[in-house]
Amino acid sequence: MLPQGIDVEDDAWARRVSHEIAAGSRDALGDLFTRRFDRLVGLVRARVRCDENLVLDCVQDAFVRTAESLPPLASLAALDAWLAKAALSSALDRIRADASRGRRESRMPRPHEHARADLEAELADEVTALDARLDEEQRLLLRLRWTVGMTVRQIARHLGLGEHAAESRIRRAIDAARETRSNQ
Repeated sequence: MLPQGIDVEDDAWARRVSHEIAAGSRDALGDLFTRRFDRLVGLVRARVRCDENLVLDCVQDAFVRTAESLPPLASLAALDAWLAKAALSSALDRIRADASRGRRESRMPRPHEHARADLEAELADEVTALDARLDEEQRLLLRLRWTVGMTVRQIARHLGLGEHAAESRIRRAIDAARETRSNQ
């Protein structure tokens, strides 16, 4: 007996697409993405109850994992279960990594206040020199992180971003600043 809403044609499609993805077909992966993306987003959103950015990151991770290692499967139920496990495993990994990063950041020693003031002044001079070359968001991220001393988690909350998005944007701002300095 097939689960409600699944018919024999769905199982045939799932068998075909999983075999084609296992063989490296991008078209089959695109077809799977088109047909199962919304369902997978809804599942992760309901089960994990986190911000939308994390939900989308987990679903993206699931599709990357699918492209890399999906085995041939016999039914749509098996395919949906595989996708769900990949997305929920990604969510668990990301939540654990965030918790671990938060614990690491809270244990990091804070510089003495006088040394911090010197560092802040030096950084402020550097940022001022880079102001003309970096966009507004990059300047804000660098100031929040190193002048104000906010953690990635605090920056993410302050800007209404997911932690991974904030971390990526900070990393890109650092790369842009390095590139700007090396071109001077």
